[in-house]
Amino acid sequence: MKSVLISGAHSTGKTTLLNHLQQVQPKKLSKTPLMFSPEVARKFMAESGFNTETQQCKQMMKKINFLILDKQYEREQEMEIKMKDLGYNEAICIYDRGVIDPICYLDMYVGEEAANKALSLSKVKEMITRMRDETQCIVFVIMPQEKFIEDDGIRVETSGIKELFNYDDIMTSYLDRMGVYYHRILEEDLFDRSEFVQ
Repeated sequence: MKSVLISGAHSTGKTTLLNHLQQVQPKKLSKTPLMFSPEVARKFMAESGFNTETQQCKQMMKKINFLILDKQYEREQEMEIKMKDLGYNEAICIYDRGVIDPICYLDMYVGEEAANKALSLSKVKEMITRMRDETQCIVFVIMPQEKFIEDDGIRVETSGIKELFNYDDIMTSYLDRMGVYYHRILEEDLFDRSEFVQ
């Protein structure tokens, strides 16, 4: 199974893009079985009672993102099994975020030490190894756009576009150091973004 990861700072339109791709069912990939994996973090946080206020505490932010890493790993394993159960030898699963996202939240909002601890986990190493393999994983990073900023009461509260660009710099720096090739989504228009991913 090939994975497509749509990553980037919060409030950049990742979920909107995934939902659009799911609706249009990319014609260029019509002969390939497609599956879509919605964001793990937001649903988990809402169900667990975590919110914007909770994340203002560094220790809670650390706890939340380590739990999200566990959930992300479980989701990727579930999707692999689901594909096999459906008898798909070749298929594509498009993910709203991946392992890199909680790593960057840890670095930016808790500290580099917390991010390094997460990177030392065997399940995280396994997911990163898959990301490095361009035959198995394609990574897209959406560049922040000010018009997409909104507060949903669950995710980290954003002070402004500068904060999102700081996060973006952290993410691309990690991907570069990990040896993960990624494509930058610079377009603002949803249809242009969708076409670029396809």
